[in-house]
Amino acid sequence: MEKTPTRISAAVFAAKVVLLRARRGVANLFHPVPLHKPQLHTRTDHAKIARSITSLWTDPAPEEQWYQRGKVENLRLAAVRLDGCVIPAGKSSLSGGR
Repeated sequence: MEKTPTRISAAVFAAKVVLLRARRGVANLFHPVPLHKPQLHTRTDHAKIARSITSLWTDPAPEEQWYQRGKVENLRLAAVRLDGCVIPAGKSSLSGGR
C-alpha cells in the first residue's frame, strides 16, 4: 500500500536533503575527495580489469522513463569527466587515496 505524500512529509524530506548536503560539505572541507586529473596517454596495451554491459533503458513503463532519462544523463556527464582519467595503482578514491 502506497502512502500519498503530504506537505509535512515533503518538508521533512527537503530538510533531510539540506542536512545531508551540509554534512557532506563539512566532511569534504576536512577530508576532501582526491581528484585524479585526466592524463594524455598513447599506450593502448592497458589491461582491462572490468567490464559491465547493461541496458540503460530497463523499464518500458511510461512513469519510469523520466527517471531513466535522468540516470542516462548522469552517466553521460560522468563519462565526460572520467574520459582519459588514469588512476594509479593503490590510489583509488575508495581507499581514500592513501
